[in-house]
Amino acid sequence: MSHTEVKGTGFYRLVLVVVSAFLLGFATLTSVSAFAGTATGSTSSFTAGGYTYNALSMVATSGTHAGGSTSIYPVGVSTVPSAYMGAMARVYWSGGALHCSNGYLYNSGSSGLQTATCSKAHAVKQGDVAYFYGYGVVRGYNNSAYKTHYTVPTSHESV
Repeated sequence: MSHTEVKGTGFYRLVLVVVSAFLLGFATLTSVSAFAGTATGSTSSFTAGGYTYNALSMVATSGTHAGGSTSIYPVGVSTVPSAYMGAMARVYWSGGALHCSNGYLYNSGSSGLQTATCSKAHAVKQGDVAYFYGYGVVRGYNNSAYKTHYTVPTSHESV
């Protein structure tokens, strides 16, 4: 296994830890012990300011809430300077209406990962079915401005 593969695996594990922490917080916030569904979108890549980044989004649903997270991390280097990476989590209803979002969160200090989360109660009545998906936005600093990149949407998850 090459050094790059090990580093990529480590970042993937770090993202999984962040997502797991989000899910734990989501379960605590919503007072549920099980999720109706969780999904992670495929990883996508882009380059800005000489750095290559990977980005991905996830969504989680419960009987009372839907939420998600969006993460960005550099490829081939351990960290990037402060404010070089930004992430905005967004979760949509299946019809395209925005369910929850947060403003951009940027890395403070030299960092190897930036994650943003959002969660909001939904008004789906018990016995009814609704679907949600995650579709986040990330930014990489491009020496004078930010380059915006949209993550791959997750699959639709039901409540």
